[in-house]
Amino acid sequence: MIDKLTIYFPYYNQPEALINQLKTMANYNENIRKKLFLFIVDDGSQEKPALDVIEQKYRDKLNITL
Repeated sequence: MIDKLTIYFPYYNQPEALINQLKTMANYNENIRKKLFLFIVDDGSQEKPALDVIEQKYRDKLNITL
């Protein structure tokens, strides 16, 4: 059984893909969400930085590190 799981997301100017993944994970059962740690690395996005894309509702539900 997994106690904690870190998921690494490389990101570069693809807000739709990132939001789709966060939306899916935000709908997971709370017990599963508590075990997930999302590590998002923005590789220098100038047009749509990850920091600007990630909405507060996802930060409230998921453990996200940028």
